[in-house]
Amino acid sequence: MLAEAETRMQMIEAASVRGSAVADSELILKKLSARVSDLPLALEEAKMAQEIRAELESEDELSKN
Repeated sequence: MLAEAETRMQMIEAASVRGSAVADSELILKKLSARVSDLPLALEEAKMAQEIRAELESEDELSKN
């Protein structure tokens, strides 16, 4: 997501140099902000999935012994 954010920022900068409409830049910034706000949720989901996977693997190892 960080690479995507950097790419979008470059697009915004390039658009402003070309004299692109302010509304277009604002829309892109709003989309970028929405994506960035989702990042903590995605990280938490990945962390929880990893914890569940580790717990299941641990239980599997215990049942084999």
